[in-house]
Amino acid sequence: MCGISGVVDSQSKANVESMVRAMHHRGPDDSGLYSDEFISLGMARLAIIDLSPLGHQPMQSHNCRYWIVFNGECYNFKEVRAKLEKRGARFKSGSDTEVVLEAYSEWGESCLGELNGMFAFAIWDTQEKKLFAARDHLGIKPFYYTIRNEVLIFGSEIKTLLASGRVENRIDDEAVFQYFTFGHIQQPKTILQDVHALLPGHYLTWTESNLAIKSYWALSSKPVSLGYEEAKEKLLEQVNRSVKMQLVSDRPLGLFLSGGLDSATVLAAMHASGASIKTFSIGFEENPYTKNEAKDAEELAEHFGARHHQIIIDAGIVKNELESFWKALDQPSVDGLNTFLVSKYATEHMTVALSGLGGDELFAGYARHARMMWKLANGNLLNGLANAIIPVRMLSRKDAIGRWSYRVKQNVDRSDLLRNYTYTRALSSLSGSLALLSDDLLRNLDPDAQFFTQYKSLNNLKNSTNLNKVLALDIQGFMGSMLLRDMDATSMWHSLEVRFPLIDYKLAEFAFSLPDEYKLDFNPSRKPPGEGKLSYRAAGNKKILMDTMEPFLPKGFADRPKNGFKLPVNLWLKSFKKERLREMIMDEKGKWEPYISAQTIDQTLREEKVNYSIIWRALCFTKTISWFEKISVS
Repeated sequence: MCGISGVVDSQSKANVESMVRAMHHRGPDDSGLYSDEFISLGMARLAIIDLSPLGHQPMQSHNCRYWIVFNGECYNFKEVRAKLEKRGARFKSGSDTEVVLEAYSEWGESCLGELNGMFAFAIWDTQEKKLFAARDHLGIKPFYYTIRNEVLIFGSEIKTLLASGRVENRIDDEAVFQYFTFGHIQQPKTILQDVHALLPGHYLTWTESNLAIKSYWALSSKPVSLGYEEAKEKLLEQVNRSVKMQLVSDRPLGLFLSGGLDSATVLAAMHASGASIKTFSIGFEENPYTKNEAKDAEELAEHFGARHHQIIIDAGIVKNELESFWKALDQPSVDGLNTFLVSKYATEHMTVALSGLGGDELFAGYARHARMMWKLANGNLLNGLANAIIPVRMLSRKDAIGRWSYRVKQNVDRSDLLRNYTYTRALSSLSGSLALLSDDLLRNLDPDAQFFTQYKSLNNLKNSTNLNKVLALDIQGFMGSMLLRDMDATSMWHSLEVRFPLIDYKLAEFAFSLPDEYKLDFNPSRKPPGEGKLSYRAAGNKKILMDTMEPFLPKGFADRPKNGFKLPVNLWLKSFKKERLREMIMDEKGKWEPYISAQTIDQTLREEKVNYSIIWRALCFTKTISWFEKISVS
């Protein structure tokens, strides 16, 4: 796990040296630089596999033609290495980086068909003067790039690009709208103008100032004819295979254990592999579910003989960590604080952590999935949408938002499940926060057009079931652009590698091949519940995953309620004086004034019942972008 950077330009060595320094947190074990008359490549290394100097990067190929900088892990590198050795390849190290490099040397772009892992890497061809860069199938590892004056600049973080001194700190208006709508920015867009995220499952080539981007993998829905019992057996095989493959590490490894089904699934598979297991969980003093979650996690750890560690966080600790969190976040998002905190304390016990993230997205684990299918089954897609419209009291200053809300309510097609799902998801998350946008920004953007463009870009899973289309939207949007992105930025701030066995791309392909009723078992005659009100069995979410894993879990596990991991952010912010919150936001006013309304901030904080969700969204925006100016002028 590392941070990578590069500038394809003859005068770039000093730029890349600065980029490497800016991402030291991603790789404190080693750093390196390769530079010639055409390019400079930089690396900050967190050594996980082959801790020796032979794993140093940038790394040169055996034939001396190629140089690579590699961030991530290739989990099947031993199998790929064996294939290459049969074809005459020779290796100097035991690292997966060298395997990826020699795979490209042997197979070129088609090497991506051989790799299974989480990765973002760039390879320079000194003979053809060509850069090849790729990102893993589901976008676990980040790759940001921009073109300035016909020069390609890339890196693992936005801060990395700014540190080059060749990327301007110019905020993208459409990205601001996306953030205040969804709570995150949808890739390939980033918060900076003309800075892009390479999409998951894509690669790029750069030759003589020409950029080409292609897809090498995408989620698809190819149904298979499997009976339910056979599908359970296959699922168990896939889970055990993925977890066992991701246990490879030369550094201490453990598991983030929440007490829910997803992390319990990973724990059970770790136990089946014979691994010695360390688990780590975190709770929050102000969260009413903490005691139950702690008890569930402890029971799971004891059931599988794991060494369990737990820490409870309170408001005082959070207050002391907020400034560091916003610095780590890299671009505005309302998520990520939980990963930042758990990573900080987990590093005392491990360098690599497995996570159960992805089970909800692959196997329909959220209550909203059942609610949406219930609406579809009952011909009532618009039921409840009116309640998601921005509160009228927040619209008094912004007629444009009111018109948009009315248009959404009137025009969302009852038969269009996806559009209804995405509009409802966005509107329910707004809680009035779109009213934070400045008048100037609203005048220059049509919110309805912006949202519909976003919806169309996500709706690309063709010839599929309604449920799979909804799950694909969550994978590409909520999971891909927020959960995974934020987890990478905040965990790597603490030099912690996080792995996600449940979103192994082969496991994802299998999940999407299953019939809807294998994943979601709900009664269309009964309105589905909200989060945490019914047990896994009664709610019917993640049916096949629960049925597959139940024999291995503690007795009665399926009858427990599913509790989402909730941060008590509102209670933490409530512990601040209102004037202090106002000062925290207004301290950065010169940086955010073109984008959000000071009037709305004042109005919100004057209310008897403060909408702290709006204040949190404002803080995460203003505090994160404030770091950009400090980086770009340093």
